[in-house]
Amino acid sequence: MVTVICPKCKAELECEEGDLEAATACPQCGTPFIPADAVKPVAAPPPPPAPPRGGPAFSESPDVSAMQNATLIRELHAIADNQAKALAAQDRAEKLLAKLERYVRLFYLLTAASIVLFFVVFVLMILGKILGG
Repeated sequence: MVTVICPKCKAELECEEGDLEAATACPQCGTPFIPADAVKPVAAPPPPPAPPRGGPAFSESPDVSAMQNATLIRELHAIADNQAKALAAQDRAEKLLAKLERYVRLFYLLTAASIVLFFVVFVLMILGKILGG
């Protein structure tokens, strides 16, 4: 299930992932919309807590300054931000893959329909020659 937000009344609604491309109407205000355009953004996970002072990223040694510790903290936050961006990109990629799979299924369906239509026309032509003389 995916949470979508009505573009008019901002009501949060649940939608099956397979129904994201189908037009629907908000049950509260009646506004028609496409759920895929109104998916509620997933909040990025909070950054991991910094290790306690004296842990592997910090040092009480006089050789390691507070500035170096601050640099390490900034780098840890940058890593957490990059991880959140990577997870969001993975989520977008999975949604695009699902959409692509729907298009491939549609392509196969249209190809099969074209083959059946060609066969029917061919049979009708043969019957026309046989019956028409």
